[in-house]
Amino acid sequence: MKKKLIVVLVLVLLAPAFIFADIMQLGLNVGYGLPFDELTSGDDDVEYFAAENFKFAPELRFNIFFLQLDLVPQLSFGKDYFMADTQATLGIQFKILNAVRLGAGAGISLPFVQDHGNWTMNGYPMDSFAEAMGNARMLYKVNVGIPISAVEITANWILPAEGSFNDGGFVPDIDSSTFSVGVLLNLF
Repeated sequence: MKKKLIVVLVLVLLAPAFIFADIMQLGLNVGYGLPFDELTSGDDDVEYFAAENFKFAPELRFNIFFLQLDLVPQLSFGKDYFMADTQATLGIQFKILNAVRLGAGAGISLPFVQDHGNWTMNGYPMDSFAEAMGNARMLYKVNVGIPISAVEITANWILPAEGSFNDGGFVPDIDSSTFSVGVLLNLF
């Protein structure tokens, strides 16, 4: 009897999150890969609008209560080559009057690479998960979203850290920061 009561209580408490939180969003993210220090350098040789400065990626975001999990795998293809340079962040988000969503989080940049049939994760074999995660580059992300009906337009500021979990490099490297925008569709 107590188990049933606990299950019903949990469902009643989670129902508002599923109804009002735009739990799962899927969309397209367009990143501008030129770091902040190159943008502000004033160098005449910098090609600001070159195609290689832009990166396209799918974006998957989960919002439950005030938590936000965001996955952005920047995809690269070639002959016998595939890379998904995945940015995974976990943080907090607040929706203000259903007009603006503010979020901030921390996470890692973890590239998955398949080169001539060999899969690696952050340069390590796939069976070395702990080493790959521990040596993954830390990053921080701040985002602002404007929900418009079933769509949300977001602007993101990505700040890579100076190092990884293992070397304690948690200090953000503002000079290497990049920007992206996304269009997300609320799935449910």
